[in-house]
Amino acid sequence: WNAAYDNSILRMCEAAVDMINEEGGITVNGEKYKVEFVVEDTQSTFDGVAAAANRLIHEKDINLIVGPTGFYTSAATPVTDPAKAMMITGWHIQMPGEIDATTPYNFGTSQGSLPKDIAIMKSMKRDFPDVKNIVIASPDDGSPPFIMPKIEYYFNELGLNRVGDVILFPNEMEDFSPIVAKILSMSGYDALFVEKAPPPGLAAIVKGVREGGFDGPIFTGSPIDLNMVAMMAGAEATKGVRTTIDTYGDPAAPAVMKEMSQRVADEYGADFPMSFQCAEGIYLFKTLIESANSVDPADLKAEFEKSSQLDTIYGPGPVCGEEFFGIKHIVANPLPIQVWEDGKAAPGGAWIEIGAIP
Repeated sequence: WNAAYDNSILRMCEAAVDMINEEGGITVNGEKYKVEFVVEDTQSTFDGVAAAANRLIHEKDINLIVGPTGFYTSAATPVTDPAKAMMITGWHIQMPGEIDATTPYNFGTSQGSLPKDIAIMKSMKRDFPDVKNIVIASPDDGSPPFIMPKIEYYFNELGLNRVGDVILFPNEMEDFSPIVAKILSMSGYDALFVEKAPPPGLAAIVKGVREGGFDGPIFTGSPIDLNMVAMMAGAEATKGVRTTIDTYGDPAAPAVMKEMSQRVADEYGADFPMSFQCAEGIYLFKTLIESANSVDPADLKAEFEKSSQLDTIYGPGPVCGEEFFGIKHIVANPLPIQVWEDGKAAPGGAWIEIGAIP
């Protein structure tokens, strides 16, 4: 859906499928089955997403889907839900029609804005206990009215305070100097929270505020590799920035994630972004299929809904989200943090238990 992310998401998915198949595939009723990975290009448009979903379901007879990502998910659910095709979205942002009471066959992991925001906020509170007053910048992609009240909930829970109004910017923005100027015009803040942004946008904001004299922590819920930020904003400017992407070589990563990362690094290099967005969904499907002993989406849906906890490649997490999503279709697994250390992206210490999302 976005050239800045597609490559890493697809490569990780390919590694996940290869690993599952090399381990014998998926067992249903005592029989072993290999996974066939079918990819459709969404063309980075809402019409393209709907067309891709239609091709998968109505032309290729596929009813187990991972993806799409971000604000495009709500273009897929009007196709997938009426067909009762189960979808584990690659990334959710709290938009209506994405994961809510109107989408009974759509599910999510902690690959989404709110879970990642919770993780990054908790990591800031853990590692910067004196930080209290925070400026928030966010893309004006339709999600702020829905996600910001939830962020305020966690700000209150963590004893944080938002300074001024949320500074909004278009998702397609290229010149971030007006946004940087708004941030720098604020007073009395300790840290900057960029709720989400494309990698070039985050880099432009980091570069601009650093040049403007702000040297406090900058954090984002976006899964952006800090090596990319440093390449665009400079290594010095990237100090004090933290994101919610996985890091190659993270000692806290579970074995399956370490192997998947190693496979991708061996082929594309250790600096290749490690984005498990849809790969986590592939493994969750494997878990649900083998637990339900079925590939029927209705059975997998029931298996998810009856579970109080599910195992993911990130570790076990509670099934939750009934209040904030309108449906109990989220598994809130632990999440890692990435920081800039000794001139490179590095794991940010112990993983964050985000807990059950209301």
